[in-house]
Amino acid sequence: MAFNKGIFDASPIEQAPCGLLSVARVTSWESDDEQWLRGYNYRVIGSPAINLLTASDSDTVTGGDVSTDTSKPIYLPGSGFTIVTKRTITLQNLSWEDPEAVARDIALAATQKAVELEFWEGPAAQVDGHDTAFLRKSGGATVLTTAAVSVDTALHLLEQSISNSPVGARGVIHMTRDVASELGSRILYKGDGDSATEDRAITRQGTRVVIGSGYTGNGPIGSSGAAASATNKWMYSTTTDIAVDLGQIDTVVSIKQSPVTATNDGQVILQRSASVRFDTSVWYAAQVTLPTT
Repeated sequence: MAFNKGIFDASPIEQAPCGLLSVARVTSWESDDEQWLRGYNYRVIGSPAINLLTASDSDTVTGGDVSTDTSKPIYLPGSGFTIVTKRTITLQNLSWEDPEAVARDIALAATQKAVELEFWEGPAAQVDGHDTAFLRKSGGATVLTTAAVSVDTALHLLEQSISNSPVGARGVIHMTRDVASELGSRILYKGDGDSATEDRAITRQGTRVVIGSGYTGNGPIGSSGAAASATNKWMYSTTTDIAVDLGQIDTVVSIKQSPVTATNDGQVILQRSASVRFDTSVWYAAQVTLPTT
């Protein structure tokens, strides 16, 4: 008697730890009323003026200015984007898997990487017309280096840049996985490995680190040496005020709706609205060089 080949199920998808969702304030929307998808304004610290005075006479203290730059606004524009997951399935496999359930698991796992790509590169932000901030936006980050430096030098420059927060807020340093590997023990892992959104990476000073699988390593648009390569990458610093909104995962095309082609394939298409924003009062970049392999 002839038998068809057996099929083993795929292993569960595990989201990468120390990604953007481990740091961001995440809001999951359960309704379809996601008006933020079409554009919004969000409030940030801005640039308050902070200075010291004497206790007795309220006299101005020389050298007592904590924050003097009042140029940054307290409201910034933003907009959402849509994450689409498509999965093509040979219809003969329908007897052993639920194609929509598998596609939904993929969409859930891929959300973090998709949001990280938008946060770093802003492909949707560049065409939405809302002037949304993203890490490598032209004219955004202050570049701390005049040429590529070692990862150690870049780390200490970015650590110090966080001190420029108007109120001395805690910061986050963003980097690609190869840069994080090169930093070695200068980055500490906090967690038990069971929750990718709760396990975190920090520097020795306690600064949170995002090691994004969706991060490209490209520098600010228009900067010299902005294009990432195997030996040329960029790092950024921001405040911890990073927020992500996530909509429901909706089925756009089910396996029953998709046409059966000559190859006997069907398709599941899911989509999810999302948005990512951050307080730009700390926004710095450093170019790094990595060793050749």
